[in-house]
Amino acid sequence: MPCRCFGTQARPIGPRHVARNSALFLLALCGLAAGPVPAAGAVVAATAGVTGALLLIRLDDLADLWHPA
Repeated sequence: MPCRCFGTQARPIGPRHVARNSALFLLALCGLAAGPVPAAGAVVAATAGVTGALLLIRLDDLADLWHPA
């Protein structure tokens, strides 16, 4: 079954996808545990989150750059 969680690749779910989703889950838990943050910290966190999300959305494409099939 292809994973279309982040992107449009038709490749089956593999260990890379499980690791990515586990890392996202752990980051979400850390964010919840951190509690409220000042406005400046929220801006930095949002910028880092958007950048990280863009990289994760294209994870399979980036991996193909270094390890083509």
